[in-house]
Amino acid sequence: MDDRFDDVSFGSSGIRGPYGEHVDPTLALALGQATATLADDVIVGRDPRTTSSSLEQAFVAGATAGGARVRSLGVAATPLVGYGAREADVGVIVTASHNPAADNGFKFFSEDGSAIDDSRRKRLLSALRGLPELPSWEEATEVSQAPGVVDGYKRAIIDEVGPLSGDPRIVVDPGHGAASHLSPQLLRDAGARPLTVNATPDGTFPGRPSEPRPEHLEHLSAVTEATDAIAGIAHDGDADRLVAVDENGRMLQGDHVIVLLARSLRADAIAVPIDTSRLVWEALEDVDIEVTPVGDTYISERVERTHGDFGGEASGAMIFPGVSLTPDGPHAAVRLAQIADRHDGLADLVDEMPSYATVRESLDCPETAKQPAMAQIQDELEAVGDTTSLDGVRVDTDDGWALVRPSGTEPKLRITAEADTDTEARGVFNLVEGIARQSVAEVAR
Repeated sequence: MDDRFDDVSFGSSGIRGPYGEHVDPTLALALGQATATLADDVIVGRDPRTTSSSLEQAFVAGATAGGARVRSLGVAATPLVGYGAREADVGVIVTASHNPAADNGFKFFSEDGSAIDDSRRKRLLSALRGLPELPSWEEATEVSQAPGVVDGYKRAIIDEVGPLSGDPRIVVDPGHGAASHLSPQLLRDAGARPLTVNATPDGTFPGRPSEPRPEHLEHLSAVTEATDAIAGIAHDGDADRLVAVDENGRMLQGDHVIVLLARSLRADAIAVPIDTSRLVWEALEDVDIEVTPVGDTYISERVERTHGDFGGEASGAMIFPGVSLTPDGPHAAVRLAQIADRHDGLADLVDEMPSYATVRESLDCPETAKQPAMAQIQDELEAVGDTTSLDGVRVDTDDGWALVRPSGTEPKLRITAEADTDTEARGVFNLVEGIARQSVAEVAR
């Protein structure tokens, strides 16, 4: 047994952590060799982080030494790797998604674009901790390119969505991430006129942080408002997320985007996580809505199992099973551009929907404190209102609801609160955040 990797585990989005601490080329080499014990054919890509190239090379070295056929997409968005996995046994991307530039990690995808299931995750970790001897030199392979995947991916989306008819101007902010070229090209091929900002791949993310939060997208809002654009969109580092602004530069809630996309698909059944706003149920009253734990892995699983038409979460992960079960920011961008094109913008559509005040923030929490802190938080919240524990703890009060859950990707607790007004939402949030903060402090002593 190799105890060097005893602490390696899968979070909600693969393996992820600070480079040099949890993730390094030694781990990448071993992961490549372990993957070769499970898969004969691997397609791999990377985001543009400064550490991604060396990690990809190490992973490929392990996989090819282990006898797997490996094809590389180079710098590639997560949905492109997920789509390409249909031509392989597994797809792997080196990325830390929306995490800071100093982090990195690995995501693994099955042939349908969904994250590998729990059984394959366990087999991979078992192989990692008990690596077999390498096969003989005759069985080693060479890495090759993966021609045709990009064009096939773009064609599949345009065939599914249909071309845009109005030549719409769309502002695109890929955040210097993996879709810096892909998303503008896809929109252009679909018939839009993309205007780009932060669209040169750069793993230091010089224009803005990788996570497309409202406070990071002021430039996108300003450019969209100042031009003839009818919408603006932004991605995170690996483009598995999309956030949007309307023609006035106003940031849209992710829940509003879920409604827009579900309506455009004429969806009969969708899947959303437990932290989704009430407005989705009110705006989609004739749609069968499945509720899952937070995380695109759970949403993909539910969409597949129930044969749903769409899945989405407010963070911006949108899943279109007609093309792939991978969360797909560029696909969402084309669909949103089509909606804006047909309605000369998005503002009026959003203004017609219900709206609630929402607060979404995080609280630092050491990994070792998460489980005991959550147990204490649940005990405390049971005195506040009705609780459910599908994912973390959700409490419903007279003023609104709140959810506290451990992040699957960072040493944090995620806290969401919703109510009718900003004052009520902040009040619910402050109450729950105070309980969570005290619990973390007591447990971490």
